[in-house]
Amino acid sequence: MYPYVPPVFCMDDNQILDEDNKNTEPKKLYEGKMAALAYRLEEAEAKIKVAQNMLYTLSAFIGILSLLLSFAKGIGVAMDRYTFIFNVMLVTVFTVCGFFTKKHPIPSISTALGIYLLLQALDMIANGFTINGIAWKFVIIFILGIGLIYAFQAVKLRQQLEQADLEELLSNQRK
Repeated sequence: MYPYVPPVFCMDDNQILDEDNKNTEPKKLYEGKMAALAYRLEEAEAKIKVAQNMLYTLSAFIGILSLLLSFAKGIGVAMDRYTFIFNVMLVTVFTVCGFFTKKHPIPSISTALGIYLLLQALDMIANGFTINGIAWKFVIIFILGIGLIYAFQAVKLRQQLEQADLEELLSNQRK
């Protein structure tokens, strides 16, 4: 099911960097079952990072394409002012969702995925079903969907690790 997990796993958990870029907080050390949970949490956070990068890529692609098409009056495909403003707002939304993916992965990825699916549905209604770019659309939806699934898993794993840390702290206080 999961690859080999070492019996002891060191996790970089929200490390703070000082002016010299040296770590001021030690790494969190997990053993046994908690090591497996910490390992799975880092895997989930890596998948969330892929979704975050997809949001930045999508935002940059829409922005660059909008700029190119807004100045392409000579070739007859220039977009109107309202489409350009809509695309700028879309770039802003996807970029903001990308920034908030680290702290709040579920709302940001689900918002971006919902907006992207809505845009694709509206495009299909307006222009009919076209095969153009369908592979890229599926790739974007797949990556954002996987990111959302792993965001739910990361929240659950983080809660389990926090609960285990709390139980460990209480058991140490009783001794």
